[in-house]
Amino acid sequence: CDYCPYKAYYGFLRKRSSDSVIKELEYLKNKFNIKAVQFRDPIFTADKNRVLDIAQKIIERKMNIEWGCETHLSYLDKDLIDVLYKSGLRAMGVGIESADINVLENVHRSSACLDMQKEMIKYCHKKGINISTFYILGLPKDTKQGIENTIKYAQKLNTLVAQFMICTPFPGT
Repeated sequence: CDYCPYKAYYGFLRKRSSDSVIKELEYLKNKFNIKAVQFRDPIFTADKNRVLDIAQKIIERKMNIEWGCETHLSYLDKDLIDVLYKSGLRAMGVGIESADINVLENVHRSSACLDMQKEMIKYCHKKGINISTFYILGLPKDTKQGIENTIKYAQKLNTLVAQFMICTPFPGT
């Protein structure tokens, strides 16, 4: 996305192995008796095989933890959500940014279609996964009507959290 401050995702992406992640979770569980963890990765489910491996290992080791992540709705499907829920997924943050597809295309944001967004969020609600959605108001070519439509769309999605931010250009974005 043209507006994104996460420079790590422009080109090179370093991913830890699923074994490394599980080893750290086991350490935290054994040393500090953690009950929950948040994966701070804006596209945690982008590598479906890796995230499935992490989830399966959490299940196999009976780690009994709850966890949350951030991702993009286009990297989800019902089967994946089912496995992640079984492993302890209880919260997810997703970027919607705008309900106006033209505004998103203008800033090179690939977005899941609105119907798919609604379907995945509804399915997560049904499973008991709390969803936080993130919106950016005032992206280039956004209009007052577009902003109002985005707010109405957020209300329709009815997620636990709807976070609205004003588009703020960062150097290099």
